[in-house]
Amino acid sequence: MTDKLYQFAEIDLFLQYYSPRTPYGKREKMNRTFYRDSDSLSTIFELIDHAGNFIKTNPHKADKIEYHLGRIPELWETLKTPQVNSEIFNVKKFLHNYLLISTLLDKKTASLFSFSFSSIELLNKLGYRKDQEETFYLNDSCSPELKKIRADLRDLNRELEKIKEQRIGIIKEKTGLDFRFHDFLVIREEA
Repeated sequence: MTDKLYQFAEIDLFLQYYSPRTPYGKREKMNRTFYRDSDSLSTIFELIDHAGNFIKTNPHKADKIEYHLGRIPELWETLKTPQVNSEIFNVKKFLHNYLLISTLLDKKTASLFSFSFSSIELLNKLGYRKDQEETFYLNDSCSPELKKIRADLRDLNRELEKIKEQRIGIIKEKTGLDFRFHDFLVIREEA
């Protein structure tokens, strides 16, 4: 569509009410796709009509769906320029929100929008069963090396706690200052 035709049709007036929640919808809005095919338009109108009815009859679910749509990250940009930490986190965040949307849709709506979730195995490998959130944490069961490193860190932390307790005891004995419940103390300076 040319800019002049776009302005003449005053499509901007319509688009001010069109607020996609996902990065994919926002990109589609910016593309300014112009549909000329009556079959495509008919399908889009049917989907809009069905979505409107779903929102009217399920306002609570629609509100949750809107929230989860807004939480879906852009994966294509992440995969083009991979950064190991954020890449895995974004995949899990995407899958988490997509799964929750799929549980909120009735069968007819899911079918009309070709919306189905078939990545539960991948989501489970990312530790979803354990934390049920979009946060990312690698479980010890993912790697024997990771399990050993974390065990070594726990042992070191226990050693540090023992040393800290001994030093606090020595300080209390010599100065009368008790650091058991404080990392530091503020004391009055002697004149």
